[in-house]
Amino acid sequence: MPVKQQLVMSVLYGVTIFFFVILQFQQTHLLPIGHFLNILSPRIKMWVDQLL
Repeated sequence: MPVKQQLVMSVLYGVTIFFFVILQFQQTHLLPIGHFLNILSPRIKMWVDQLL
């Protein structure tokens, strides 16, 4: 695999694990995860599209 593709896959893998950990704490309402997801989803998609 090219280095750029490995970088994108590792970043997406890390972000996925991070969001799974955050979603475990969603029921306690300590983190407003819905607000963050609404902001970050389009930006992450645009960033990945730029890298590829």
